[in-house]
Amino acid sequence: MKLYLGADLGGSATKLLLCDPHGKLLAETQCPSIRTSAALTAAVHAFLKTQGRDEEEVESMAMTGVGSSFIEGPVIGKEPLKIDEMQAVGQGAQALAAAGYSGCQYGHRNSANPG
Repeated sequence: MKLYLGADLGGSATKLLLCDPHGKLLAETQCPSIRTSAALTAAVHAFLKTQGRDEEEVESMAMTGVGSSFIEGPVIGKEPLKIDEMQAVGQGAQALAAAGYSGCQYGHRNSANPG
């Protein structure tokens, strides 16, 4: 199965997620902030390994966040698509609206707010 990898390279943490071709979230993880391609590649390899997957299954990768500006060149052999954070939020909102979601949830998801 082809997989899609997303990365949010934030100021305090890096979040990774894995989706199927239909956009279904298969797995997600978080690690300390990453600022180099080598460190991101290592984190992605470790994440994929925990899921029993390998890089050949990843069709493409997209990333956003302040840390993405530090990443140059390929990650796991693929050139990641860099998406501006505001563009990512806007596209996410459009996708949710098209899927029939309406309304807003404030805050973010974490162990205290798994929503």
